[in-house]
Amino acid sequence: MENKKLNILTPIPFWHPGTYEMIKYLKENDFDVVALDIWSFRYFDENGKIINLIPEFLPKKIIRIYRKLFRNKIIKTYIKNDQMVDIQWCGHYYSKYIKRIKKNSKRVYATLFGSDMYRSSFSQRRIQKKIFDFADFIVIGPNMKQDFLNFYGNYESKILFAQYGSLRLDYIFSNFNSFNPKEIKRKYKIPESNIVITIGYNSIPQQQHNLILDVIEKLDIEIKKNLFLILPLTYGLSKTDLYYKNLIDRIRNFGINNLVIEERVNDYELAEIRFVSDITINMQTTDALANSIKEAIAAQNILIVGDWLPYDIYEKLGIFLIRTNFEKLGQDLKKCIDNLFYFKQLTTKNTEKITNFASWNVLIKQFISNYNINL
Repeated sequence: MENKKLNILTPIPFWHPGTYEMIKYLKENDFDVVALDIWSFRYFDENGKIINLIPEFLPKKIIRIYRKLFRNKIIKTYIKNDQMVDIQWCGHYYSKYIKRIKKNSKRVYATLFGSDMYRSSFSQRRIQKKIFDFADFIVIGPNMKQDFLNFYGNYESKILFAQYGSLRLDYIFSNFNSFNPKEIKRKYKIPESNIVITIGYNSIPQQQHNLILDVIEKLDIEIKKNLFLILPLTYGLSKTDLYYKNLIDRIRNFGINNLVIEERVNDYELAEIRFVSDITINMQTTDALANSIKEAIAAQNILIVGDWLPYDIYEKLGIFLIRTNFEKLGQDLKKCIDNLFYFKQLTTKNTEKITNFASWNVLIKQFISNYNINL
């Protein structure tokens, strides 16, 4: 009988919605799924309840020491020999404990999200290799294979492919015709005649917000009068971080109407924001297959992306996007603004194409297939 017991190692509460969503779909397919955070000592049990594994009586100044002393015991206690373990987000810090994790589990999967590969330093990648040495399988996005092999060496025999879906993408697809752009604009206080541009999708410096704002700042004043900017900053840096604070200060005094999203929004609100955006600019330094970009594609945004990003996979699907660099961004953006209707027409088939590629209803089958491999 196939093994259906899975223990996911991930930060809890779930920092990435894809993990929680995947657990939901796996449970619907008769998997017994729990999750463990070996760093904060939180456990997501069979009933979907988050349990704090640190004794309540411990003073705060002792907790860090307690975690360090008892981490191996937590691994031994909460990872069972009949469970498959999936490390979702392969930070180099797991290397110190991978041998213990392997010993306690039936099978180990190392699942990379993208940034844990692309934004790791050379020294961190050397440490990460220990994770891949002990893992039975390495799960990556279909566009990451060659970069992974270039970074880490020949683990080709262990590589499996999968990518995370997005409930927001599914929601956009199923409700596309019911969205009312005028009502959404009123809700978010966006002037009806404004062209809406979304910049990036989180608050980290690698999104290169300021370089994008530099380009927008140089547009003709008559163009800028008709723009509305959306900056989603709901995750990434702390609000106390200097980059974050400086970015907020700049956008407040930027002279163009804008909406800065600093607090988490629900799936419905996020879908609305995607839908009301005309243009999404992603000039991030690196990217894998971020759900935020898929959602923008599903919402038929005109997608302007850095020409260094590994988006060939989208182009092969026939999805319309514009590749550019910072030297050409101003020119390409102006062209889109001046010919908005024409470019919007080119995006009309994107919704169905990206949904067929990235819906959870499609993608969960790949995860299930990967977990059902017999060793």
